[in-house]
Amino acid sequence: MPAARTGRPADSLEVRLPTGAVRDAFTAAVEHRAAQDEPEDLLALTRRAPAFQRLDEL
Repeated sequence: MPAARTGRPADSLEVRLPTGAVRDAFTAAVEHRAAQDEPEDLLALTRRAPAFQRLDEL
């Protein structure tokens, strides 16, 4: 999907870096939620993670 939106090949660095960052942000959000005694809403966490990385501005 990112490759189609940017017009770049799927294996290009410009596509792979932000895609990996989003994937890692989601993974961190899931791990954070799993470690909590009273888990936060997963949707809220997954929205917070990319915003913290400033990926929401790409």
